[in-house]
Amino acid sequence: MNYFVLFNLPEKFEINLKNLTRHFYKLQKQFHPDLSMNNSKNTKKNFLNKSMCINVGYKILRNPIQRSEHLLSINGITTLSSKYKKKYNNFLKIQFSLYEQLDKILKKKNKQKIHDFYVKINNFELDNMRKLKVYLNQKLWKIAIYTTLKLKFFENLKTKIKH
Repeated sequence: MNYFVLFNLPEKFEINLKNLTRHFYKLQKQFHPDLSMNNSKNTKKNFLNKSMCINVGYKILRNPIQRSEHLLSINGITTLSSKYKKKYNNFLKIQFSLYEQLDKILKKKNKQKIHDFYVKINNFELDNMRKLKVYLNQKLWKIAIYTTLKLKFFENLKTKIKH
């Protein structure tokens, strides 16, 4: 399913979130399961499936990382492919280093150092998000894959910091 088509949006990374939300509500008003209460089981099932698809698509397109993965996917590229992750070993070293740094900081329970580390990761994330926009706009798929994987890592690392 191409969610850009579903929501009548251009197939590009930068989207108008207001248009996405407007199309989401318009589609839900049209296909919400409650609207098919008096219809056949088959029609009810179709409404439910369409509504679930609309919800999933909305969630994916609202999230920049998931939107990037979706854009790559509809262009025949999956970020989960092992052939891309194998070429990604240099960033693995950075990941291990950042995890080690985070473990040390969390053990000390120094709120300022935890905050500083979070800001550092957030800055990495912002920098990579800017790069991702360029890579996707220029259809530099391989670099976009690596950048998307980096962003997923930074997002996960920030989640660990918050807990």
